[in-house]
Amino acid sequence: MPSLANPNPDICVVGSGPAGLAVALRAAAGGKSVLLAESGDGSSDLSDLNAGEVVDAVSAPDRTDSLLVPGPSLFEPHYLVSGRTRAPGGCSTMWCVRARAGAPVTLRIARPERADFEAHDHFDIPPWPVAFEDIDSYLDEAWEFFGLRKSPSAPSDERNPYSLDSRVFERRYFHFPEASVVHQERLRDAQKSENIDVRTGWTLLELKTDSTKSRVTGLTFVDAKGERLVVAPENVVLATGGVENARILLNALDEGQLVDPHDTLGRWFMDHPHARLGVLLPDSDIRETGRFHDFHERDGQTVLGHYSLSRDAVRAENLLRFSMTLVGAPPAVASKAAAAGARLAQFRHRRLTPVEGVKQLAELAKDARSTIEQLRFKFGPGPRHHTALGGWSDPSTRVTDVGVLAIESMTGQRPSRDNRVRLGRRRGPHGKRQARLQWSWSQPEVDSYWRSVKLAREQFERISVGKFVGAAELGSGEVPRAGTGWHQMGGTRMSLRPSTGVVDADCRHHQTENLFIAGSSVFPSAVGYANPTLTLVAVALRLGDHLA
Repeated sequence: MPSLANPNPDICVVGSGPAGLAVALRAAAGGKSVLLAESGDGSSDLSDLNAGEVVDAVSAPDRTDSLLVPGPSLFEPHYLVSGRTRAPGGCSTMWCVRARAGAPVTLRIARPERADFEAHDHFDIPPWPVAFEDIDSYLDEAWEFFGLRKSPSAPSDERNPYSLDSRVFERRYFHFPEASVVHQERLRDAQKSENIDVRTGWTLLELKTDSTKSRVTGLTFVDAKGERLVVAPENVVLATGGVENARILLNALDEGQLVDPHDTLGRWFMDHPHARLGVLLPDSDIRETGRFHDFHERDGQTVLGHYSLSRDAVRAENLLRFSMTLVGAPPAVASKAAAAGARLAQFRHRRLTPVEGVKQLAELAKDARSTIEQLRFKFGPGPRHHTALGGWSDPSTRVTDVGVLAIESMTGQRPSRDNRVRLGRRRGPHGKRQARLQWSWSQPEVDSYWRSVKLAREQFERISVGKFVGAAELGSGEVPRAGTGWHQMGGTRMSLRPSTGVVDADCRHHQTENLFIAGSSVFPSAVGYANPTLTLVAVALRLGDHLA
């Protein structure tokens, strides 16, 4: 068996992504001995360990949420594989945002706000059991974890033709830490620490508890050579991701090592749906007027301007919090043919019936010019700008015809008990049952989306900067077609009571005294529209202090 200097560390952290590294580094700084175990070794393809099944929640035989609706999926069938990874540095090795083609890979983050931690009864969103001030006190240190300097100054009042009513939409910045800061610099910090033993290529096989199932007594790992090792830490922290944390615990439950008396484990899964609200056909050249909404430098840092729905507007309009990003795009996107082309792409995932496919082909034939422009844009040379690739406002990068602004939204999601991680029948390479994710839209979310389209239309028409073409005019169905950001949240929800969640306010498993969970799987809500990584690092630092 692989040798260990200390087989009985104070803490074993499973997973070396941002959450795992933050907990390990913080606890080690407090003098605790830490074993940091990572399944990936940086070279092996372990995607088969992430395989699983994704289905809608509407069809679940034990469904209890009557507000779930059938319709276009929030996911693609490859969601569990393409949205997860096993590698030193975890999900930071998957980040893909670039300010320009060829620029360093970064992550989009935004600082959460008080409204993101408050209850919203209309959407069944509970308050966080931790005060906003408690999390907020760690956000500056989370900022430093990513190697960012102080936040750039707020967007100025400089003339902006797209200045919406600030009482409704606040102008804010997204910020972009480089991925290498996590999977190189923070990982190197852990490797250099005298209190941290970093082991890669170690996959967690079993979680053993005592006869009362109230304390973890050991963890069994298997390395890349198939050799097994048992460790007996004082405390265990699972930091394996929004889906994997739940899957590990569900397998332990299935094997009789844990209890789940209130059937809460795996429930309240969430992401951040990405949907287009419409397209703006501006009256002027967007390369001159839209630079605030493209990646640019501010106080020495890369930022991207966006609109955030204000706290007052959330309440007044009864909406889920969402952001709007304006992205330069070719005129062809302002047509029903564009929506038809996107739907036809779903054929490869068997998400479209032959009859529906014929209807979409007819839409393409009606607007042959837009169809040809789409094909030229998709398969032609040069960058294809979107929310993860900037540069559309830079004349020097002009390759494709950018003439309209696509209005893209990223929104919070209503937590539903029926959107959940379960165990499937199939087993992975080590004999553990794979994840089966069930996930659907709910009617309140659909209604919030359409009210958001209406609000965006009102705001852009008020400032008279061009023609707003809404989602319905672009061919959207009643239930919108949406993508995701692979912002996997929920599944091991934080709650004051065991009947409404899996971990307590200190991220400790309600029924197991020395088992803790780190990462976005503990989120009681989707934290508004913001990417969850800054918040999950803040919560992980807080957990590290608790364990130290």
